Amino acid sequence: MATMTVNGRRWSFEITESAVVIRDPDGKQTSTPREKFHCFDTVTTQDVKRFILNDLKPVDYSRDARRAGWQVKHGAFVGKNVTGTDYPEHAKLEAVKDQSQAIGDFLEWLGNDRPNGPVFLCERRENAHVDNIWAPTSASTERLIAEYFDIDEKKLEAEKRAILAAQRKANAKAVKA
Repeated sequence: MATMTVNGRRWSFEITESAVVIRDPDGKQTSTPREKFHCFDTVTTQDVKRFILNDLKPVDYSRDARRAGWQVKHGAFVGKNVTGTDYPEHAKLEAVKDQSQAIGDFLEWLGNDRPNGPVFLCERRENAHVDNIWAPTSASTERLIAEYFDIDEKKLEAEKRAILAAQRKANAKAVKA
């Protein structure tokens, strides 16, 4: 099966003689006759992508949708809700999770698993005696990724505490009921 990214999630598909079999990111499979694609000889990946967007109407995992306050529940958008806007740093983090994971894996490979030895990320440091001194960065991979994606770590931590407090409150209500 071939794969493609649609709205920030991985879809797989296979083109057979009679149908196009599409599997969504959650594993649900759809088989559609080739005639549905209105193609005479070949079905291209663009045809499949157009079909997914127009006919299957997947949820939008774009950064703009998250910033607009769409709520995410179990990895899927379920609609606008106060919760979606209460935790904007978490929404940003969720929106870039695939990209940030890939960057983190690459940085780990550079620092540990590279066959020719590690590569160190360096930053310029100010020194009164020497101009342009470069030294290995003391920033963690998580901090670098957060900085790259414009995620405020202090706000993220405050949101985590707010989420935990809200969950504790909900648990206390459930126990009383």
